[in-house]
Amino acid sequence: MLSKKEIVIPEKLINLAKKSSLLPSAIICADHEESIISAKKAYELKLIHPIFIGKKDSILDLAKKCSWKIDSFEIYDSNNNYESASIGAELAKNNKIKILIKGNIHTDELMKVYLKKDYGLIHGTRLSHIWHMTINKDDKPLFITDGALNVSPRLDVKLHILKNVVGFAKKIGIEKPRVAIL
Repeated sequence: MLSKKEIVIPEKLINLAKKSSLLPSAIICADHEESIISAKKAYELKLIHPIFIGKKDSILDLAKKCSWKIDSFEIYDSNNNYESASIGAELAKNNKIKILIKGNIHTDELMKVYLKKDYGLIHGTRLSHIWHMTINKDDKPLFITDGALNVSPRLDVKLHILKNVVGFAKKIGIEKPRVAIL
């Protein structure tokens, strides 16, 4: 991170997420300290039921380092990023998870697997990526889309991205979002 400030999730987003039931969520390439810490926080907030995918010994060591006993959770041992992403996509295909969480894996590696037609995970709408950012926890959010997913979108793709981000803004209570297309 470029900033030394503590990362704080806005309460509004946490409260919105808590409206859903505890969702089974696979952390892809979870053998990474920040991934374990983030999963632990999400679990403690009762947002996810984690399923870990990655190098099992490393996942267990990192969880122990974070004082988190994860023996009761499923851990899928994998040797590399592609295998981890494939396991996660298969779990999603079989409805064993509802959320894929990107751990220590590059977006393009994860999406290459996720988008395979064999898994049938894409239904009707175009995927886009939304970063939700605030400087301080009470600031109005700033959304930036598709720095990694739709990098050079055509005009029709920009329209899909715009619909996705406006829809997201409305879901979190921003009725009239302001938009700038760069």
